Amino acid sequence: VLIPVTVGILYLGQDNQLPIKLTGIAIALASFVLILYKKSENRSKGAVILPLMVFIVSGMIDTSMELSHNYVIRDIHENEVFLLSVFSFSVLFCLMAVLVDSYGAKRKRSNIENKNILSRTIWLGSMLGVFNFLTSKMILINVGSMGGSVVYPIHNASVVTFTALIGLFFFKEKFTARQWAGVILAVLGVSMIASTL
Repeated sequence: VLIPVTVGILYLGQDNQLPIKLTGIAIALASFVLILYKKSENRSKGAVILPLMVFIVSGMIDTSMELSHNYVIRDIHENEVFLLSVFSFSVLFCLMAVLVDSYGAKRKRSNIENKNILSRTIWLGSMLGVFNFLTSKMILINVGSMGGSVVYPIHNASVVTFTALIGLFFFKEKFTARQWAGVILAVLGVSMIASTL
């Protein structure tokens, strides 16, 4: 959230109602911590690296999408061409990774087992790819009309809250008072950011 929002505010001039927007973003970030943080006594030092990498890489992806929308995509119909080229590269990369993995696993698994895993991976990966394509298309459209400093905090706070609620209702996870406070803060933060439109 922080990387595309910072670029949007400082570089793309998305600074309308800045105090309200920044307060909403701070509240949304606090809600992430309240919802997701879990105390772990046996946490390794390397456990910090993965979230840090996700933070940096997802921030770069979100920022590159917004910059592409502002400087590369000239017409709304070019959204599909842009996304098609990005997702085509992803498909090729993933297919190569799956084939390399299945080739390396031939010695450990039978041919039938290997084919089942390969077909299931391709099928589930395709479903996830279609969903991600549609999500990316909606993000590009919304970034064009609202700006990334509004879209990305709302999108991320909604995803975190929705995922937590799915865990609560479908997987019977127990919610603490802290996590409920995080959900309430997420709704408040999203409302404040949306009010700057």
